[in-house]
Amino acid sequence: MTPIILFCIGIALILVNYRAIKNEKKNFNNVLNHASTNIDEVDVMIGDLRREFSETILELQKEIQKLKEENHHKLMESNNSDLQNIHSYNKDFHDFNENNDIINNINKNINAVNNSKVQEISEDIKTNKLRKLKTKINKEKSRPSEKEPSTQNENGTKVDQVQNMLSEGHSVEEIAEKLDIGKGEVLLVKELYRK
Repeated sequence: MTPIILFCIGIALILVNYRAIKNEKKNFNNVLNHASTNIDEVDVMIGDLRREFSETILELQKEIQKLKEENHHKLMESNNSDLQNIHSYNKDFHDFNENNDIINNINKNINAVNNSKVQEISEDIKTNKLRKLKTKINKEKSRPSEKEPSTQNENGTKVDQVQNMLSEGHSVEEIAEKLDIGKGEVLLVKELYRK
């Protein structure tokens, strides 16, 4: 029984909707026909304004597109010139680095030559000092023996003074100044008596 009731209700709904659709078609067609026949001058002017606005907007869009393309071409040209500048700068930088490498190699060679010259000069100075010392020692040996005891006494007292000052904690520089002797002598005494 329920299916029959549902079936009847469904058929009734279909009939009601069918009548409503027919009435709407008539109403929409009536409204459209009425509107198309009753177009006023105001409506015609509004249509013309809309058309003019759309044409103006279209022209503006075309000009904007044209400007974009021109800017794009200009930008590409400037990018190309910038790239060329960068390439020339890179080449200059590479050349500069090569020149720096050459200069560094020259400086190394100069330093090597200077170091060898300095070593030769220092060796010459050492040999000259040794010669002078040998000649001084030979001269002192050739002097009469009377003066030797007095210099030995002086040297003995200076050695004692150096030892005393070292044990008191004086620096090598202070001892050399106070006793009026060279730092090398003070260091020699210090090393000899340390052992």
